[in-house]
Amino acid sequence: MGLPIHVTSRGRIRRRALWAGVAILFVASLLIGLAQSAFGPAIGVALGVLQLGLVYVWICLLLRRMHDLGRGWITLLVFLGVATLFWAEILNLRSVLRGMIASGVSDTGYLWSAALTGVFAPLHLLRGFAFAIFTSMLWLGVASGRKGANRYGPQPGVPDQVEVF
Repeated sequence: MGLPIHVTSRGRIRRRALWAGVAILFVASLLIGLAQSAFGPAIGVALGVLQLGLVYVWICLLLRRMHDLGRGWITLLVFLGVATLFWAEILNLRSVLRGMIASGVSDTGYLWSAALTGVFAPLHLLRGFAFAIFTSMLWLGVASGRKGANRYGPQPGVPDQVEVF
């Protein structure tokens, strides 16, 4: 069967292959991060480019799992966008509330204006995207795929069935 990670978005994969791919990519990302910390800027840029390559593989992995559910890249894009904004807002509200408690401000108008303007802060969006990826991994990791062939290919793990008349 080979490795469950393919650098293509075509076809379908099962939950087990998704979790194996997640484990391999997580370890690879961790090793790259440790190497960046250890070697510093000397090879940090090269490792950063390698990390960006892993992002592409992550997306391929997610798309292949989406294909097993009978859905395409637009569903993944919408889900990640909505989940990113949701988590960014949660993280922003937490920061705003922490600041209000520390400064003694109790004005709810301040809460909402700060919450709505701060949600688009780059750090909140980046953390929100990380939580969105985590949420999508959980969703894709537990949802069962569609039975039989769909427009993305045959059901993974099932031998081809021959029609008998």
